[in-house]
Amino acid sequence: MLFAFVFNALLVSELGAGASGGFFYLLNNLFFAVLFLSIGLESGISYYNARKEMSISFLFTISIIWSAAGAAVFFVVVYFLPTGTIDYSSLGLYLTLYVLGSMITTFLSSIYFTNHNSKTPNLVAAITNLMLIALLPKMPWINNKIDIYTYFAIYLCSPFFSAVILIALMQLQKIFFTFKNFSLTSVKPLLIFSFHSFVISLLFNCLKRSDYWFVNKWCVPEDAGNYFQASKIIQLLLLLPALASFSLYPLIVQAIKQDDNEQQGEKAAIKVMQLTGTYFFIALLLGLGIGALGYWVFPLLYGSTFNNLYTVTLYLLPGLIFFAATYPLTTYFSGKNQNKTTILFLAVSIACLVLCNVILTPQYFIYGAAISNTISNCVYFLLLIRRFLLQNKLSINNKEFYVAFNINLILKNLQKITWMS
Repeated sequence: MLFAFVFNALLVSELGAGASGGFFYLLNNLFFAVLFLSIGLESGISYYNARKEMSISFLFTISIIWSAAGAAVFFVVVYFLPTGTIDYSSLGLYLTLYVLGSMITTFLSSIYFTNHNSKTPNLVAAITNLMLIALLPKMPWINNKIDIYTYFAIYLCSPFFSAVILIALMQLQKIFFTFKNFSLTSVKPLLIFSFHSFVISLLFNCLKRSDYWFVNKWCVPEDAGNYFQASKIIQLLLLLPALASFSLYPLIVQAIKQDDNEQQGEKAAIKVMQLTGTYFFIALLLGLGIGALGYWVFPLLYGSTFNNLYTVTLYLLPGLIFFAATYPLTTYFSGKNQNKTTILFLAVSIACLVLCNVILTPQYFIYGAAISNTISNCVYFLLLIRRFLLQNKLSINNKEFYVAFNINLILKNLQKITWMS
């Protein structure tokens, strides 16, 4: 995460608000392309690997085949797109490598995470970011020998570089392609579960990222660059609870599988309450830190063109705090196979986001978009926590919830909740 933050700061300080806005808008659209082509397969891989119902070699084989097929579809679609502001004839290969590498990296990382090995994918990500930092055109040893367009091509190839490393590491662990018992019947349960998770993932990311489209439509490029960068900062901060949830998910699934009819479910619910409070408290501390230091730090990191970055970030921070607290709740509902609940609440929150953006963004521009984002995130959290409390017959006054305001319990959680690691 640290290297990703440093790389992001160095890149946008070189591009400026206007150019970085267009670049991040392209990456946001590529993100949704990967999301659609993956159909949530990483969730299915995590689920069946956690339950030990499919071999790692089988899941590895599916990952590579599905990624290659998805990248091929993407390349054909890009090839036939009409030429516009982007010259797809020159970028098509790089964009395809980005999609292919992103899909493989996501799928294989989910195998590592559900095997309680977060170090390997995180180390590979760190190496990739270090490479991108070292090749930045403004670095003294590069001295603009690499122009910005060549650098963009390198950046688009970087996920493929990560994917190659992860594949090589799996080969060293003697995880190879296997077509043993490989048939439509054997793959069908994985695809069905993945598609259900895909719907959730699509809605989840629409809630997090669809405001980009409204900002791009109604705001000038410089303001859009400020907003996209503020959103990028929020997304980087949300990596912490997201990665923790990857480790949490298989353990919740295993606990539910072991004893779904006894008191384990109640104990798990109390623990999820504690985690919700912990996530909320940590996000609150991060928000207060940004609020206290961002006014002076942001201009130093990103340059003078990001003159609205601090104010926009302040509008987004309440949404960050409440959204971070949703990760344990959504992980719990997923582990209980209650995806319909999450889908319903996401749909309501997205409708709120769209309505608020249509009303506020044309008039208040990036500030209207930020307010819309925060309102929708708060609605999402309130819907989840209400359903969770009612389902488990817990009270909002339950002392476990107030872990968010008790530093002693926070420290106790961070030390003793070993089922997250």
